[in-house]
Amino acid sequence: MRYKKRERNTELILPVLCAVLTVAAAHVVFMLFSGKHLLASNPYNSYILQAKAWCEGTLWLPENYPWLELAVYKGHYFVSFPPFPSYLLLPFTAVFGENTPDSVIAFCVMLIGVVYAVRAAYHCGMRGEASACMAVFLYCANNVWMVTVDAWVWFLAQNLALTLTLMAFDYGLMGKFGRSLFFLAAAVGCRPFQIVYLPVILYWLVQKELMSRQSFVRVFLRRIYRFVPALLLGASYMVLNVLRFDDPFEFGHNFLPEFLRHEEGQFSSEYLLHNFPRLFELPTLDPESRKLVFQGFDGTNIFIVFPIFALLLFAVIAEAYRRIRSRSAGDKQAYISVIMLLVLSAAHILLLCAHRTMGGAHFGNRYLIDTLPALYLVLCKLTEPDEAQNMPILQKIGGMLFMICGVSGLLINFVGVLQFYAQ
Repeated sequence: MRYKKRERNTELILPVLCAVLTVAAAHVVFMLFSGKHLLASNPYNSYILQAKAWCEGTLWLPENYPWLELAVYKGHYFVSFPPFPSYLLLPFTAVFGENTPDSVIAFCVMLIGVVYAVRAAYHCGMRGEASACMAVFLYCANNVWMVTVDAWVWFLAQNLALTLTLMAFDYGLMGKFGRSLFFLAAAVGCRPFQIVYLPVILYWLVQKELMSRQSFVRVFLRRIYRFVPALLLGASYMVLNVLRFDDPFEFGHNFLPEFLRHEEGQFSSEYLLHNFPRLFELPTLDPESRKLVFQGFDGTNIFIVFPIFALLLFAVIAEAYRRIRSRSAGDKQAYISVIMLLVLSAAHILLLCAHRTMGGAHFGNRYLIDTLPALYLVLCKLTEPDEAQNMPILQKIGGMLFMICGVSGLLINFVGVLQFYAQ
């Protein structure tokens, strides 16, 4: 067993190294074009300001910062976002204060995400260069660019949530559920809706325990200590929320002026009816410059800025065709996992669309990044090489589509995010 584990780890070294170097090199090229660099100052450093206030013994900021989204409650100004990024930055802020190199930390978070993207693809059945290509595709050909090139408060939270959710899924696939639940709890502390993926991790847990020939209840109770770190982390959010807003489930966004001004508040079905069509809105053509103009608020067509949706649509259709033609049920547990991830992702998208906005000034459709770990896992599973060996024509079409989506997604997102920062 130890030999096999060492062999698997060795097999992952080259794909991980290739993927990390490729994504890092692509971001260095972006820095050269944009003029941004890892030590650049960050005016939207809410998490550092919050961690600094904690170090000074207060839960609120010492003054108002009009350019930040601060909640006002009982005459104090609070950071209105879930606190896990400040947890991460706290030891650095204790040393560096407001000069904490959060852009360097954000860059490292992204590279760790690339590592776990490769690992997750590997544990879904992809091998060698295929797992590396999938990770590079995820980070370079999709709208992930919008949150990985700096540490602005909104982007750092999504960058962290992406990495932490990938880690949670990877450890879940490996059967290490204590770590899986802890990292999912950490992701929830960045983007609360990541909690929607808890059922699939619990499903993996139940399936693993049922495979043992022991009583599930006995095994569960004997290993309940695995859940303690996740429970403590979740409890810390609730305690902090009570201390700040007198409500264990209130992170502060409901006290932002923009939501207090609207009768419907932060979430409403009315917003859903407005935002959902925006997922498919096409860019417009400027008659004077003859250039495509992408929406700067609320989002744009997801198939343009997230080519993973096009690949996923093809993969689902191809998988259905394979199953009908071969009349094979396949791996029942893997099939249920895929269905659960698709259903939970759809629910996640609807929840995001029920928010008053789909994101402030940005390029693309930033909120949808939160769904990528689940969609990525489904794509990796449905494009597992062994599954396509008896359908070479589908494999060739899928390969061509992957190349087209990869190149077009890279060019559109690279140029689009570059122009966003040039404004």
